[in-house]
Amino acid sequence: MKIAVRAVAVSFLAAGTACSHMAGYQGPAYDFRKSAVAAEPGKRSEGALPNGDSENRFAYRIELPAKGTLIASATPRNGAARLGVEIYGGGAKPIARGDAGKSAETGQLPPGTYWAVVSEPWSDRVETGFSFLALFKPADPDQLSGAFKVRSGARDLPAENGSVSDRVDYSGMKRTNYWRIDTPGEGTLKIAFEPQGNDLAAEIEGAGAAPQAIDPAAGYEKKDLPAGEYYVRVYAKGPGDAGSYRLSTVFEPGDPCKNAGPPCSREGAEELKLPQDSKVGDVDFKKAKQRHYYRASVKERGRLTIAFKVLEPRGSKLQAVFLRTPDGAGDRIVGTATKEIDAPGDYFIEVTAPATGDFGRYALQTTWQPANYVSGEVVELGRNPCLLTVQAGTNQGVRAGAPCTIVVGTNPAAIDSCVVDQAYPNLCKVRPLGTGCRIPNQNVKVQISQ
Repeated sequence: MKIAVRAVAVSFLAAGTACSHMAGYQGPAYDFRKSAVAAEPGKRSEGALPNGDSENRFAYRIELPAKGTLIASATPRNGAARLGVEIYGGGAKPIARGDAGKSAETGQLPPGTYWAVVSEPWSDRVETGFSFLALFKPADPDQLSGAFKVRSGARDLPAENGSVSDRVDYSGMKRTNYWRIDTPGEGTLKIAFEPQGNDLAAEIEGAGAAPQAIDPAAGYEKKDLPAGEYYVRVYAKGPGDAGSYRLSTVFEPGDPCKNAGPPCSREGAEELKLPQDSKVGDVDFKKAKQRHYYRASVKERGRLTIAFKVLEPRGSKLQAVFLRTPDGAGDRIVGTATKEIDAPGDYFIEVTAPATGDFGRYALQTTWQPANYVSGEVVELGRNPCLLTVQAGTNQGVRAGAPCTIVVGTNPAAIDSCVVDQAYPNLCKVRPLGTGCRIPNQNVKVQISQ
């Protein structure tokens, strides 16, 4: 009985020795699914051959969370080792194979469990440790990125001293982050990019014909950048690339008067005609047309009535300020205001778009009333032509060509400027300078300069 058992053992040993020299023999049977250890895509795992389960094979179990491609590779520590990789699904045959020194890559796979087997030829096996890496290449690398994977969902990154941080992960299906920068005006934009992971990239879109890379070492700088919206795209380049990053910005405003012309400074102020003038203009912070100055040069004491109205857009924050002195703070004009002028000189009105994003069109009207004047009531109003008959003439010091102001109400408010067209002993004809002959029929007087 013992002899028989010994004979059987010798037979098996002989068979194993013979098979070790047969072409294609890979050693004793090995259940790779049972022996497999878990491997997370994108993270290296260490293994060794031989090991407790096999002399020439080592298996890993890999979970794919979504549709995509699986890539697997093994790097031996022993330069003499020739390691290959095979990837299996649910069947007995591999779905992808990588020869020694090459990776194995599948086609598109559904989500599920897969196995990768690292092996070396039975006949040429050597003892070695190795590093194993599985990479998941998702069919949609931005499947879990959220709204900010595209421009329309970009988050805001302030142009002035902005700072943001986040993380991107190609195999984690969070490949892309978009950030929106809204520059307040023309100027210099600087962007710093600090990646803290493998193969992360950043680029700015909208500043040129094509996206421009933001160098992690040198950053990005663009002078004379027009005001507008720009987008920074941060992304992981390929399978396995992932990491955190930080973006920071600095914005240096340019000349707010670059495109506004001479009236953007007091020295180039636009002249206002007296006794009456009307202006229509526009200012725009982003277009480097931030201010517009007007100058009224008066030669005597009197009153200056100023009417300011924003024409468009509705809700615009344009401001008009009356300046008595070049360096003074000034008085803001809301609607219509009358200013007492106590001395001859130059007086300024500043129209401005005060802050980022402010712009608009406006209308400005000024009416001058001298302190020394003859006042007369309107006794007749002619519509065609528009002439007012006033109860004051040469006997009261009125002369043809004299400037005048039309006022209305018990507390007279200027509504238009005029000029004396004809003068008679106790009457005169005056011609309004405004359009449309919009003169009330009652309680109207004319103040004629002397």
